[in-house]
Order: sequence, then structure tokens, then C-alpha cells
Amino acid sequence: MLRKSYNFLRYIGFGFIFFVLALVLFRLFVLEPFVVRGASMEPNFQEGNYLWIEKVSYHFSNLKRGEVIVLNAPDNPGQVYIKRVIGLPGERVIVSKDSIYIVKNGIKFQLVEPYVNGVPSYTKEEDMVLGSDELFVMGDNRNVSEDSRFFGPIKVSAMIGRAWFRLLPTNEKGVIAIPNIVLRESSFSM
Repeated sequence: MLRKSYNFLRYIGFGFIFFVLALVLFRLFVLEPFVVRGASMEPNFQEGNYLWIEKVSYHFSNLKRGEVIVLNAPDNPGQVYIKRVIGLPGERVIVSKDSIYIVKNGIKFQLVEPYVNGVPSYTKEEDMVLGSDELFVMGDNRNVSEDSRFFGPIKVSAMIGRAWFRLLPTNEKGVIAIPNIVLRESSFSM
């Protein structure tokens, strides 16, 4: 009888250890919780929003313009930022006084962004070509966001993952959609 109890407890113990190990591996490599801090992504993501960050798929599929990502802050070690992908690898990104332009195959397109908070005023003009492993990221609340305009493009390897699911607040609970972003051909080519 004592031997059966010992075997049962050992079986339960191994099961518990396996469960905890699987949970830790899942958290490290698949999904990670994230709490939004700051106002750089308002009104779409606000202070205290609780999100799940998906950490696998971007290794196997291309990122899309407009996706919201979480990344290690390139200008502030140990900090984590949440930003929107604006420029993709290999593209040229031009930030002018009132607009953002993407140059693809020598054609200049104005980026039409329905998710931006207010009317942004870009005080610094930028013109940069992204490397094959670089992204240009910005916050939706452009007038308060510290983003690629200030710290430059980020390496894809700086990404922690994609913002996948909003858990809190409950009235906004659900999968985070990628907005339909329009690239409107500009009046002249490059």
C-alpha cells in the first residue's frame, strides 16, 4: 500500500514538473503577456491595455505594413516599445512635414493611415533606405511617440513579437486586426 502511494505521488510530481516546464517554454517561445505603457499608441492602444504577443509566425512569414509589434528599445536597453510597422525591408521611407512616403521600384507613394491620432506635425525630415533586415516603426500618436524618426530603423531581430490578442479592457477584447493601409501614388516619381 505504501509503495502504491509513493508511485502515485511520484507520477503526480513528474506530471506537475512536466506541466510547469511546458508552460515556461510556451511563455518563452510562443506567447508572452504585455501591458501597454505610455501614450505613443493612443487612441488604438492605451495605458494599461493587456495584450498577448505572438512570438513565432514572424520567423516564417513576412511582416505586413500596419502590423503592431513589440520590440526591444534600441535607444533604451532593458525597455520594451510597442510600435506600428511603417516601412518594410528594402524600402525607402521619406518623412516630410505633413506626410510619410514610401518609395518602391522608383515610384513614390504617400502613406494614408486611418489609425493615426490627430494631425501629426513632423518636425524632422527623414529620408532613409532600409536594409534587408530593417523596419521603420512609428507610434500612432505621432506627436508624442519616440520611434524610428529618432532612433532610426530597427533590426527585425529586435522584435519580440506581433501584438496578437487584446485581453483587457474587456470591451475591446479580441484579435488585433491589421488595418487596411493605402499607398497613394504621389504626383511624381523618384
